[in-house]
Amino acid sequence: MTGNISAASLNSMLENNASFALIDVRESGEYNSSHIPGSSSVPRRQIEFVLSSLVPFKGAHVVVCDDDGRRAGLAAQTLENMGYQQVSVLEGGINRWSSQSFSTEWGSNVPSKDFGEGMEVVHHVPEIDASDLHNLIEKGEKLVILDTRTPEEYQRFCIPGGRSVPGGELALRITDIVAEAGQDTTVIVNCAGRTRSIIGTRALQRMGVPNIQGLKNGTSGWVLAGYDLETGADRLDLPRPSTKGIAEAEGYASRVASEDGVRSLSIRDLQELMDRSQRETVYLTDVRTNEEYQQGHIPGFRWFPGGQAVQRCDDVVAVRNSTIVFACDDRVRATLTASWYRQLGFAEVFALDGGTTAWAAAGLALDIGSPEQVPFGLKNAREKVNTLSPLELQQAESAGVIIFVDTSREFASGHVPGSNWVPRGWLELQVHSVAPDKTTPLIVTCTDGVN
Repeated sequence: MTGNISAASLNSMLENNASFALIDVRESGEYNSSHIPGSSSVPRRQIEFVLSSLVPFKGAHVVVCDDDGRRAGLAAQTLENMGYQQVSVLEGGINRWSSQSFSTEWGSNVPSKDFGEGMEVVHHVPEIDASDLHNLIEKGEKLVILDTRTPEEYQRFCIPGGRSVPGGELALRITDIVAEAGQDTTVIVNCAGRTRSIIGTRALQRMGVPNIQGLKNGTSGWVLAGYDLETGADRLDLPRPSTKGIAEAEGYASRVASEDGVRSLSIRDLQELMDRSQRETVYLTDVRTNEEYQQGHIPGFRWFPGGQAVQRCDDVVAVRNSTIVFACDDRVRATLTASWYRQLGFAEVFALDGGTTAWAAAGLALDIGSPEQVPFGLKNAREKVNTLSPLELQQAESAGVIIFVDTSREFASGHVPGSNWVPRGWLELQVHSVAPDKTTPLIVTCTDGVN
């Protein structure tokens, strides 16, 4: 059931750490310029695609907000159609929130960024700037540059000579990397900006790895210093860790679990928690590589690699005071990811003891491949609308109004000639401006045919 919530009431819920999800349905640019601390960004056009993962329990209280309440009201209707039982719309949106002097912040993935910045200061995480790294490369110093971004980001561009080791893989792989490169090799950890390199460097610092430094401002800092990036790099292989590498990582994970209060979960405990997920919010996340996940994962677990899960915690967990379970093939990567979440302030965080290996050993089946992600309502929509081929569109375009419903960036990159840009988030509120007569045929286009 949908209702309204005042700014004062929402602020009280935030201060008292109530269990609910705060979803900002504006576009990413609007969200990044100013948003309510603790909110997760889900543009209205993406609700049917991602909300079931971000808020898995339909009984959770979901508060939706935008700038003035209009788009949030439309989003609330969608949430009700999706089966969410307790939905509230922030009265007056961010505009009224700000006018009443409640706090806002700017940027994306702010919790992890704030965490990384604080960690760098408290723990004196070592770093190197782009010019100093460039000088070391020019001198032919012994270096290994570890890119902690996603493989997709890495392949687009990277620091010349860098190899892809996503952040969640660092602790498991570093012993073998150093052994291969030599103990006197300097290890450089980088990302796109700062957060993932700080977190990765801190992990290795805490592990006791010598000669490590994080690249200050990552690839962004490298470009700003005037240096070229390498494109299309293919140094992606992550060989199976050696026995020694696994032992070192397991020892580190055990110490981290003890120091950070990470609790382990047995297979029986997990099954009980899965039953509870019908009554409360439980997040089940597999933090291995995508290849490992597709080869076999525990049913109901969503794939989100460990390094990304830390850097984008607000894209993984939206409901406050929920239960979070991380799994890998044994316990190393799940434990280390859980330790970061504990340090970020999450209370109910668990690592599955033995991971998928233990699940299979218990005679339980693993799912193969990636679950089919079908946006809510897509099948029903396809049954109700007429579709046109490109040739049919060309023949019919003069008979109606063509609208393009994706983002302005996608509209600028290419659209059907004569299209009017009416973003899906504003569709009901703006379509009358291009088609004031409701009898006018509408031809709706987008980038992939789904929105």
